[in-house]
Amino acid sequence: MMFTPADDGNSPKFTIYNGNDNAVWANQGTVDLPVGKWTHVAITLQGNVLTIYFNATLTGQDTIYAAPNQIYGTDIPATNYIGRSQYSNDPYLNATVDDFRLYNGAFSAAQVAALYNKQI
Repeated sequence: MMFTPADDGNSPKFTIYNGNDNAVWANQGTVDLPVGKWTHVAITLQGNVLTIYFNATLTGQDTIYAAPNQIYGTDIPATNYIGRSQYSNDPYLNATVDDFRLYNGAFSAAQVAALYNKQI
């Protein structure tokens, strides 16, 4: 699992790898992280649907081909990163991560908005 800028350096990507060449790339395409501005990023996984939000706005969605319990195991190397990639062509995230949280369960769009508005 990694969250990093794509090789173009502007749009972020989130990758989940399950060790069997099944990975999901939730590239944001034309949605870039703004330079010099605080941005709330939320990534949810509900069933096999991965959704990415910037400032409580849905910016990307993709279907993954691995169950959450298949993402990491003893046969899969621990290559989990925030701000860098396991691939040499991807740049480092030139940013500060203020808060990183994992929750047991996926948030709805309304819950992501509440989190963004500091109501959770």
